[in-house]
Amino acid sequence: MFESLKCHWPEYLMEAAGLAGFMVGAGLLTLVLEHPDSVVHQAMGQSAVLRRVPLGLAMGAYSVGFVYSP
Repeated sequence: MFESLKCHWPEYLMEAAGLAGFMVGAGLLTLVLEHPDSVVHQAMGQSAVLRRVPLGLAMGAYSVGFVYSP
């Protein structure tokens, strides 16, 4: 197990960095889209679907990019 860890630690760090980027991005984008005082939230009105679609598209695109990146 430790031999594998020594050989592949850069890949493990890249995986952790990608997951951290996903979590931070999801949190910030959700904050911008869902916080009642946000300008973006106010501009989109009361439609929850209208706010959730960009969040889903952005998170889906990030996931696809992360999975298919070398």
